[in-house]
Amino acid sequence: MNSGGVLVIGLDGGTLDVIRPLADSGCMPVFAKLLASGRSGPLRSTVPWYTIPGWTSLMTGVDPATHGLLYWVVADPDDYFEHARPGRRFVASGDIDHPTFWDVAGAAGRRVAVLNMPLTYPAWPVNGTMITGLLTPHGAEAGACYPPDALDRFPGYQVDMSASREGDSPDAPVASRVDLRAYFSELIEMTEGRRRAAASLLAEDVDLSVVVFVGPDRIAHKAWPEQAAILQRGPANETERLIERYYATLDDAVGAMLEAAGPDVTVMVVADHGFGPPPETAFQVNAWLREEGFLRLRMATAHRAVSSARMLRRIVGPAVRRWRARKPERDVTAVDWSRSAAYGVFYPHTRVFGIVLNRAGVKRQGSVQEAEVPALLERIERRLREIRDPRGRPVVKGVRRTGDARAPGFPDLIVETEDPFVPADGLLGSRLFGAWEMVSGLHEPDGIFVLGGPPVRGTGAASADILDVAPTVLGLLGIRAPASMEGNARDDLVAFPPRAPAPPGIPTPAGRSADVSDEQRDEIEAHLQALGYLE
Repeated sequence: MNSGGVLVIGLDGGTLDVIRPLADSGCMPVFAKLLASGRSGPLRSTVPWYTIPGWTSLMTGVDPATHGLLYWVVADPDDYFEHARPGRRFVASGDIDHPTFWDVAGAAGRRVAVLNMPLTYPAWPVNGTMITGLLTPHGAEAGACYPPDALDRFPGYQVDMSASREGDSPDAPVASRVDLRAYFSELIEMTEGRRRAAASLLAEDVDLSVVVFVGPDRIAHKAWPEQAAILQRGPANETERLIERYYATLDDAVGAMLEAAGPDVTVMVVADHGFGPPPETAFQVNAWLREEGFLRLRMATAHRAVSSARMLRRIVGPAVRRWRARKPERDVTAVDWSRSAAYGVFYPHTRVFGIVLNRAGVKRQGSVQEAEVPALLERIERRLREIRDPRGRPVVKGVRRTGDARAPGFPDLIVETEDPFVPADGLLGSRLFGAWEMVSGLHEPDGIFVLGGPPVRGTGAASADILDVAPTVLGLLGIRAPASMEGNARDDLVAFPPRAPAPPGIPTPAGRSADVSDEQRDEIEAHLQALGYLE
């Protein structure tokens, strides 16, 4: 890597709540040195805090309300339940209509190498090398890298887990989950392959390198209880030893990358979100909207829903109830839109949901006139803040109005729930609250942030916003962030070199189409279902 370069290491779902104890225990000595010699603390994610908005904001420096990418799929602005999968294409790089920080760096003449960043398929021309990450179809050839022959150097390179496409989702009981030993063995092997590719790229003419590791996210989704046990008392069985071995392998990979990069580079470790323990209680948002009269079903549908719920409680066992909770019917035709004012949308594994108004002139069957909007929002917000569970505990922590300056399809209200509640659907259910039975950990808003290298000011605690990453990286390269970026270049943490303005007219990935076959689309869907991201 060239002198004065910047190495950005992404840990999907990475949190200091996991990394720091492992570093202190001796499992991750490279991270222990980084934490001791640089600045570290929480990186505040986007709202909502999960993969698609988080990584998009990190790479562009733009808030989700501006870039508009909130879901795994892309829906028409006039459609309903934007988070649902049926009939919709998956989001792709062509949906990013702002330049990434490596686009800006490349336009300013810096050489870049980007490896395994989610949402970069199909790859687009960069001043260097790009190998795509999550949402790359399994077995894809065209679009998986730039230049088109970049992957020829790394035979057998693996983007993501094959095992996660074969097992049940993390919602399932422990007994029916994938073979965790095989899963983590593959994760370790995949990480070693990522290390080899990254070290090779870093040894070349590169000023900026970005490498993302998905392991922390995959472990937290598949085995949060086992990971938590390791942090408390060390590994006690083969599965837990494999989890610890993964983190040791990740630490070795970071060490190899730092060695290849050289002593005078700046390293930044970041995440799209953090992780924590699973919640206790599901709050059924659309059931609450129905109960309050903001969302109405057609009479026949409502009768069937209530009858089915009663029959389930009387006849079937817990396993079938869990299956129904994972596979809610969300048929748009079940809703009487002429009498419905609002509905709820969801962000997987977060304590956040959105409320979307059924606006006339915006939605296909919109019923809310523009003059009615202020009073309606006031009424919904007031009622949300008044929600209590059967034990009298408040459910809603905060409500934010998004206003008019937002991307098409962005919710009118963003709502965060209190711990121990997590939003669920409940469109056709009859209960507002129920036990949360998922194995997976829960996304948290604070991911990992570590900053080290010659330009870094001092040592000790520091925090940052995810929007600060892009302008700070560019500042380290001597480039001022373009006006599109909404975060701050953190000169309180870094002594920047003299900075030149970003070049004008930087191209974006927008408009590039992803050539995905039906078979590949099904494979992506199965993969995301196995991670619990899609129902």
